Amino acid sequence: MDMKIGRVFELIFSIFIAIAIMPIMAIIAVLSKLEIKKISVFFTQERIGKDGKPFNIIKFRTMRRTIADAEDDGILNSFTEKLVTKFGWFLRKTRLDELPQIFNVLKGDMGFIGHRPLMINFFDVINNDVEYRKILKFKPGITGYATLKILEYENNVLSNAEDRGGAYMRFVFPKKMKYNLEYLKKKNLWLDMNIILMTGAVFFRYFTAALMAAVAGFFRKSKTKNSLLAEKRKKIVHR
Repeated sequence: MDMKIGRVFELIFSIFIAIAIMPIMAIIAVLSKLEIKKISVFFTQERIGKDGKPFNIIKFRTMRRTIADAEDDGILNSFTEKLVTKFGWFLRKTRLDELPQIFNVLKGDMGFIGHRPLMINFFDVINNDVEYRKILKFKPGITGYATLKILEYENNVLSNAEDRGGAYMRFVFPKKMKYNLEYLKKKNLWLDMNIILMTGAVFFRYFTAALMAAVAGFFRKSKTKNSLLAEKRKKIVHR
């Protein structure tokens, strides 16, 4: 009964959120389409859901073309990095590419708070571990305790690793699972409210940093362009 009531509140809340962010999503879709012309601006990928059932997660596409397992949770290599569009980098850095997951919440595949939905190739790793298997009793979430706890660590490890996939499995994944299990033990309303507030703060920090970097890059490009034009004019005058 409590689960049904919780689902009703989650559904009502997600409808309000979906309506509120729809204009933002529309703008992102239009801007993405300017760089991604031949394929959909949305990207779907099979992930592990509650009770181990697979579902398709929805995200904004950040790459020019589809590469199997490339548009994942930030694990890029030297080849796939080249496929990320300029606007795609902005979406990744600000986490705005995650916004369409509100539709996963509406469908009931995900909740607002929980472990991040893992890719299908992690199923055996999760299912064969008695402790890890506990997370499958719950829906994955858009944000979560482990996500916030490990965010900076994950960014540092992956940005300095040559083999990012290997580094993720050796260092990031075990820590992430540790915090996922810790959340299940601590789970309560106040913790969930704190996670939502912390997620808002982290998003604001990342968004501000990415926006400032984009503006600085624009002015650098304009300055370089103006310098080149000035040089050209000088050469024309001297002729």
